[in-house]
Amino acid sequence: PTYTPTPSETETEIPATATPTPTSAVTKAPTPTPEPVIGELLVNGDFEESFTPQGTGTGWGKFDNGGAQFFWGDNDWPPAVAHGEHSQSMKLSNIVEADRYIGVYQTVSVVPGQPYTLTLQGLIRSTEANDGSYGHRMQWGIDPQGGTDWTAVSAWTDLGWDDQPLDLASPTIDSYTTVITPEGESLTLFIRGWSKWPVMRSRSEFFVDNVSLTGPMGGAAAVPTAEKGEEAAQMPPTGGDRGNWIPFVGVGIILVIALWEARGVFLWWRRGGMD
Repeated sequence: PTYTPTPSETETEIPATATPTPTSAVTKAPTPTPEPVIGELLVNGDFEESFTPQGTGTGWGKFDNGGAQFFWGDNDWPPAVAHGEHSQSMKLSNIVEADRYIGVYQTVSVVPGQPYTLTLQGLIRSTEANDGSYGHRMQWGIDPQGGTDWTAVSAWTDLGWDDQPLDLASPTIDSYTTVITPEGESLTLFIRGWSKWPVMRSRSEFFVDNVSLTGPMGGAAAVPTAEKGEEAAQMPPTGGDRGNWIPFVGVGIILVIALWEARGVFLWWRRGGMD
């Protein structure tokens, strides 16, 4: 009789295939807007640097309107120094006309629309000083476009300092502070002494020290580095090809099983052929 082999059922394991984890698109974080650097804008506002041959502190210009004798100089008299060892002195004498002005100025670059703090110290001395004296004043003003013509200033602000007797051994240092919001990219700060009335033998002295204008300098701070979590979110996934070897192993198993089955058929054929 012819033997017909009954093929046995062989369970073939279907190899699991790895499902690649989808990689989300990396979203580039927006570049942070640099914050302006806050600092001191004025040069030699404390007048501790050198003075020019004209008598003004380095970095400062000067102005007057004539009609008197004018003098700018390096003051080192301690009672008229607010800080350090020097201050700017501005002196008037032999005033033959009313409303005589003497002053200094400096131009700086600014950021429009940003607030700046102006502070200064100083004092006024005169031969006509008395209680409630109003004959000699100090004022400040700005040119919002950075011009250097002091007569173009549209508004002057009084510092509120009264003049003190010229022979007072220990005068009082006065202080002033305010906030300025510039309109353009540069401005010029003017500081002036004002003697109101003509007195032939009069003398007035104006001292300025510790002048400061602080605010945004227009520079950029260092761009902040990304936080640790942000760095991790932007790193591409590692090991993305790790599951690719699994299908190859499955194919190998199937080939081994197929070869084993073919061997069985071949052996049966040989036995049948020999009977």
